[in-house]
Amino acid sequence: MSTDGVLAKKEFDWYVCLNHYEPWVLEILEGIWDFDIASLVLLGEPNCGKSPLGRSVLMAQRRHNKTRFAVDGNPCIRTTTEIDFLRGEVGSILMGDYLDDGSLKSLPMKVVKALLDVGLYEAMAWARWGATKWVANEPRAVADQFYNPNSKCEHDFWPSSTFQEFYGMIRPAFNENASEAEINAVFKRAAFLVNSRTHVYYRKAGVNEDLVQRKQIVNPEYLTPEGKKLYGLYKSGHKEPPANHAENIAKEQVWVEAVMKKRFQERREREAEDQGMPLGFLTTTSSAIAAGTITAAMHSHPAPAVLGSSSSSSDSAPLAIKKEIFEKKKKIFHFKAGRLAGRGSQFFIDLDMPSPPPKPVRLPDAFMMPDDLDEDVLEDMGEGPGRPTDDFDMPDDFGPDVLEDMGEDPGRPSNAFDMPDDFGENVLEEDMVEDVFKFGGGLDGDED
Repeated sequence: MSTDGVLAKKEFDWYVCLNHYEPWVLEILEGIWDFDIASLVLLGEPNCGKSPLGRSVLMAQRRHNKTRFAVDGNPCIRTTTEIDFLRGEVGSILMGDYLDDGSLKSLPMKVVKALLDVGLYEAMAWARWGATKWVANEPRAVADQFYNPNSKCEHDFWPSSTFQEFYGMIRPAFNENASEAEINAVFKRAAFLVNSRTHVYYRKAGVNEDLVQRKQIVNPEYLTPEGKKLYGLYKSGHKEPPANHAENIAKEQVWVEAVMKKRFQERREREAEDQGMPLGFLTTTSSAIAAGTITAAMHSHPAPAVLGSSSSSSDSAPLAIKKEIFEKKKKIFHFKAGRLAGRGSQFFIDLDMPSPPPKPVRLPDAFMMPDDLDEDVLEDMGEGPGRPTDDFDMPDDFGPDVLEDMGEDPGRPSNAFDMPDDFGENVLEEDMVEDVFKFGGGLDGDED
């Protein structure tokens, strides 16, 4: 019997956006949102809104991927209770898969790990009648009701629970033969959102034993009244989008973009810490964005203007852009790029080219006069422009009596190395011979 006609159907029309959920739900998602590299596991009590929340998260990430990766096509999601119905089609970053109310504990752990591994380049699992394959950055989510309600914190007012208590709470959702290492592999791949009768627990993807945060909410419901209305219309088969659907999508994507920007900053900080680099080289840090501020801004500001929207300018505040700062940075970038391109030939090294001959080194002469002195300057200095300068020339106006007092003969040029006239020949001969042989050389330069 052919089963090609009973594969999971692609849903393109999903009108429940993220802003149709309670603000405290978005605050939780703001802290755990990492859905370009991690999946989402929703566990807990029924009738709280897990099914629509999983679809909304997947669709919001799909819309973000379309812009981020500049991919053509329409975002969609596939929802099924059995992983077999996801077979037969290669995954796409514009298509999210949702295993809703499918029993995780009935699946082998290798299939669960493949399904939840969003960051893997290509994740594959064997289905009953074929194979299922997902690509990297293709968000996935799972919703299930299996959990242990008796594993809870002793005091209801505490804002967190120990990891051991949380581990005992989610353990029944997975195969009873799963090892602790396999459960840790799930923690590595997926963020968790668990609703009990009195609290909502949430944990970001990662392998650690940190405290698990929670909010004390009795019988929590995720959807707002408007969201419940839209979800009711969807289940009744109503396919027409609401009048403000474009504004809702725009508002949702502003939130997702801000959250993803914070996540990217956190990843850069972790990478810097792993490499032993100080965080001071980063222009901004993720700690500059306080928890919950993105969600608060989303609910306190109107939706941004959308192309094709019928809303008037008074309904939404215009988006102010510092254009002069952008243009200035753009000019600086092009200027630096131009300088680098112009100097590129200076940094090119040809290893086959012979080295140029060394240039002759000319030692500085402290007694040389500059060549560019004018004749009047030389005359003022007592120098004739027609002869080389000599710093040891005697002044021309010295009379014979002055030269005689200095021991100089006016009839011959001065010689700083003239020997005294009263040295005897025997003194000269003995001293010169002694000095010459002191350095190991003969009079003719040969060794004795």
